Amino acid sequence: MELDELRELIINTNDEYWNKLVVGPYYHDRIWHDGDDFDGTSHSHDSRAVLLNDVNISIEWGLRHREDDDSDGYPWADFRDKRVESMLVDVFYAGALVDRSVLFRVDGGRSYLPDYDDVRVDDGEPHIIDDAVWEYQVDRWGYLLAQLINQLDSRDGYESYFARSGLVRV
Repeated sequence: MELDELRELIINTNDEYWNKLVVGPYYHDRIWHDGDDFDGTSHSHDSRAVLLNDVNISIEWGLRHREDDDSDGYPWADFRDKRVESMLVDVFYAGALVDRSVLFRVDGGRSYLPDYDDVRVDDGEPHIIDDAVWEYQVDRWGYLLAQLINQLDSRDGYESYFARSGLVRV
C-alpha cells in the first residue's frame, strides 16, 4: 500500500469505522530532555483508534508537538481561550509509524484545527514582508484528518471553528 492510498482510506471514514481505545498506555512515549540533561519525564499520546475493517491501520493523537507553543504566534486563533497547543497525529501501519501530522488544540481543547502553510497572496515586493498579506492554507489531508480526529474525540463544531479561524482549504 502506498502512503497516498493509506491517507485516502483514512479520510474516507468517520468515527463509526474506528475502535477507539480509551485507556492507555500505547507504548509510543516521547522522552523530553534539554540537551544532555534527562529529567526522567516522558509524554505520550492520550488517544488511539484502530480501523475496524483493517486492524493494521491505527491512529494515535494527543502528544504535544512542542513544549513551547506561543499563542501569540497564531493570528488566526481568535477564540475565547486564546491558548493554542500543537499536537501530533501519528498513523501506524502494521505497528510501524508511517505518517505524522500536526493539529492544533484550540479554545481550551474544544476543537482541533489542521496545520497550514503561510502563503503570501499580495503583489508586494518579495523582500518587504512588513505589509505583506498572508493566507493560511490547509490541504485536503489536513482538513479531513482534523475533521476525523474531532469526530473520534466527540468534539462538535469543527466546521464552525474552521470557518471562524480564517484558515482556507485549498
